[in-house]
Amino acid sequence: MAHLVNPLSTSQFKHLPTNFPKTIDFSRFRVSELGQEYVLQYMNRRPSGEADEWSLRKEKVTCSRTSNGEDFAMLTIHKSGKLAMFRPGDTRLTIIYDMPSRCDDLIFFNGEFYAVDNTGRTVTVSTGSPPVLSLIADSVFGGDKKSLVESNGELLMVDTYFCLGIRGLMKIAARFKVFKLDQTAHMWVEVESLGDQILFLGEKSTFSAVASEFCGCEGNCIYYTHTLFFRNGHRDHANTTIGIFNLENGNMGPLSSFPDYSKVIWPPPAWAYTDNIGGI
Repeated sequence: MAHLVNPLSTSQFKHLPTNFPKTIDFSRFRVSELGQEYVLQYMNRRPSGEADEWSLRKEKVTCSRTSNGEDFAMLTIHKSGKLAMFRPGDTRLTIIYDMPSRCDDLIFFNGEFYAVDNTGRTVTVSTGSPPVLSLIADSVFGGDKKSLVESNGELLMVDTYFCLGIRGLMKIAARFKVFKLDQTAHMWVEVESLGDQILFLGEKSTFSAVASEFCGCEGNCIYYTHTLFFRNGHRDHANTTIGIFNLENGNMGPLSSFPDYSKVIWPPPAWAYTDNIGGI
């Protein structure tokens, strides 16, 4: 069964318009693949230990595959903040205890697994038994959350700075810094401009695009998920939307406030969106 989801928040559109087509002929559209996202399906059972699937943080999952597609390895994040790996023949997850700080993000880049902790310390992760971590870059202190994204054949790290929102119930992105991995010097180097590139920071995946390949789009910006909290009666609710950050001037805000920067994903076609679905 196919589902239509928000490309960054991964929330499912549950109330499709009445004119939503029963079939979609992709030969009639220009289709661009910007990234891939993997999702774990959880079984309805009790956890049997710390390596059980229920112990995952249920966030980022990345996989490697051989050219014939028969072999693979999966890397994800355990609830403790440690890395967890699953390989062919394994019956349970292998927890990797060598990360000194909580892992923030991971990515499969240039044939290797990369992981970054909340200090910016970055390692590669082998798929051997046991997995071996190799230091690639030292820590970059400053922000609150590190995200890895591939852009134009290079590995970038986005450092997100948060501030507390109303009543301290939420963390709101206040600014971003972008770094490029210098694999020769084994360090992260700050990037002042993304040029024609656009970065997308989703809840479970990251990807990039070239702005000039999409009509009317602007580069040098970051699309990110933005969670707003509100009170309905006596209960607090959360609504995840998409925000934009301009790396050149530091301007940021919800997607709807930047029409010149949002055409790559806004507005969606009328047959895929109605007001009662909730804003992107």
